[in-house]
Amino acid sequence: MMTLKLDILSEKGWPKIYIVKNDLQLQDQKLHQLLHPQELKKLSSFSHSNKIIDFQRSRIILHKLYDHQKKHAFINAKNGSLIWPKGYTGSLSHKDQNIIILGGRISKFVFGIDLEKAEISSEIIYRVLSEKEKKIHENLARKVGRKYASSILFSLKESCFKCFNQSLGSEKEYLNHYEISELNLKRNNALVSHTDSLNKVKIKTLVRYLKLEKKVYVLTAVCRRSII
Repeated sequence: MMTLKLDILSEKGWPKIYIVKNDLQLQDQKLHQLLHPQELKKLSSFSHSNKIIDFQRSRIILHKLYDHQKKHAFINAKNGSLIWPKGYTGSLSHKDQNIIILGGRISKFVFGIDLEKAEISSEIIYRVLSEKEKKIHENLARKVGRKYASSILFSLKESCFKCFNQSLGSEKEYLNHYEISELNLKRNNALVSHTDSLNKVKIKTLVRYLKLEKKVYVLTAVCRRSII
């Protein structure tokens, strides 16, 4: 029987965030005993070894946490969002074979979570920022430094993309479809809008630094009320 010893990040007002480090050994059983048949089928379509490992590890842990009987297939919808078992909602992210999972029985809300190395450059982040977001980036850079500001903002946009894409259930979109028009890290909130709409949605934000394998990562999460 497999036992999991996961690091857990507990934050007031948020579901538990599970941190799966890249040195955690999981496979002590055959894959067909650990994964749903649809997941095995999806796994066979991957060719890149890192993607195969990330998919295996994340699905094994998702079943252990939320679906012991393996009756549910943790696969993606057409819009790219992860399909959760009935009654659950959440989000996950991979980076360097480290995995973070946020999930729980909270049906009134949808979440997005992301993990990035704290080394994203301004040149990279500016490719996906609007003019308004560039001003937010400059203000944030004066407080935490350009490298951390770029990583935080990039990760927040990834988290927003996952959260809104899941909530709207639309066809797959991209980072620049969502604009962060206001960001207040002290109050843990932001205003976000879709580029096709003038409506701004207030979201709850979470930003944390993690040290994994002597490297610093930025973890961000966002939360909004479900509109489904």
